[in-house]
Amino acid sequence: MITAFLLACAALSLLCLAMEKYHRQIWPRPPSRATSAALRACGILLLCLSLWTNQRVAGGSIGLAAWLAELTLAMLLVMLALVMVRRR
Repeated sequence: MITAFLLACAALSLLCLAMEKYHRQIWPRPPSRATSAALRACGILLLCLSLWTNQRVAGGSIGLAAWLAELTLAMLLVMLALVMVRRR
């Protein structure tokens, strides 16, 4: 389950970096269309991998519920990280 949580954190970070607003917080220039599309595709792939990992470990409905809980915590962690970067 820790693996699925870390995959969800990485996926949400990539999805945030695909957006120009958050990309500019980390790097000085906006992402190109190709970079944005690649970040988005990798983020979605990692989200699917995270869900698949939970499904394999915990089974159907429990795996989905655990994935949603982990996704919520991952969103909170990424959001807090973006706030801390903005203040820096």
